[in-house]
Amino acid sequence: MQPSMTIGFDFVTAQIVNVAVAMAISVSMIVVVNTQKTYPGFRRWATASGIYATGMALYLFRGVLPDWLAILVANWLYFSFLPLVNDGLLSFYDVRNAAVWRLVNAAIYGVVCVALTVAFLLHLPVPARVLISAVASLMLATPGMVVLVRQVRRSFSAALLLVITALTVLLIAMVGRIVVLLFMPELVPFVGSLSGLGLTTTIVTVVWVAMSHGLFAVNSRRITDELIAASRELARKALTDSLTDLPNRRGFLEQGGKLMALAVRGERPVSVMMIDVDHFKRVNDTYGHLIGDQVLHAVGQAITATLRTSDLAGRMGGEEFGVVMPDTDLGQAEHAAERVRAAIAGVVVGTVTGISASIGIAAREPFETDIADVLRRADDAVYRAKRGGRNRSVAAMP
Repeated sequence: MQPSMTIGFDFVTAQIVNVAVAMAISVSMIVVVNTQKTYPGFRRWATASGIYATGMALYLFRGVLPDWLAILVANWLYFSFLPLVNDGLLSFYDVRNAAVWRLVNAAIYGVVCVALTVAFLLHLPVPARVLISAVASLMLATPGMVVLVRQVRRSFSAALLLVITALTVLLIAMVGRIVVLLFMPELVPFVGSLSGLGLTTTIVTVVWVAMSHGLFAVNSRRITDELIAASRELARKALTDSLTDLPNRRGFLEQGGKLMALAVRGERPVSVMMIDVDHFKRVNDTYGHLIGDQVLHAVGQAITATLRTSDLAGRMGGEEFGVVMPDTDLGQAEHAAERVRAAIAGVVVGTVTGISASIGIAAREPFETDIADVLRRADDAVYRAKRGGRNRSVAAMP
């Protein structure tokens, strides 16, 4: 009698521990859902854990509760765990054709419930019911595994790998049960015993513990990624002019300083332009600030359209723009400035035409190491261009 008592104690103990662990995971997930940021699907994982625990708890009361409740309903609940996890994955990763996947997921679960019901009503022997359970687990876990593997191809992470590894262990365990039941008859009594059942549910619970840790980590990783992206976007906006989408003064000087440093280090030429839209106040006074903003936006586009991809353009403030041209000597910069001037002259915004600009050009002198010094000389040249009649480009004096 002693062995049977040990088997019963082992099973009951395993089930109690499994129920407690699954409920703890469910409560933890619910707490996270209500106190932290989570994404679609996370609540379903919390529900899955709670339903899984409920199914195992019902099974503990075999002989006390009616068999249809302690066995059949318990199994329905137990096996709804994986479909709910799969559904959560579909929502969490916003999978394309999710509706089709959900239909497949529901169809598999429906087939499994029918098979479990038939096995219960026909009083099939324990090995046959165990075989049905193992095949059911394989079928139910497959959609989730497909979703996870596809996600790995898009963005790999250690958290995602943990979830995949846990689900792989479950699949291997179920394949092992099937192999034993079909090809190792000497082990069939153990697989169908309470100890075997307790071992299986323990494996499933350990897998769920690992998966839930992975899912917590995946959710946290997404929060971190969003915070990093938001931080980068804020940094970009801090250095970008919202009107023209060009670097603002701060961003222009920061990036221009780097280009200048490269030129100094490599003893390469670098030239700059300072561009001031002529009579811009008249545009604002005549057509309004909204049209004036559109003109500035169009001027910014005209400037960048004439430059090389290696050149840097920015809005310095008001109607003033700046350009840094690496590997460009003064003669080349003068030609570039005339192209820019012609492009600005072609700007048309509604009824606004005849836009012109005064441009100052300066090339780095060997003694200059600060981009601000070169820009200052170019800015002086802008005033010379304006005094000379505007709508022209003038090279700075060394």
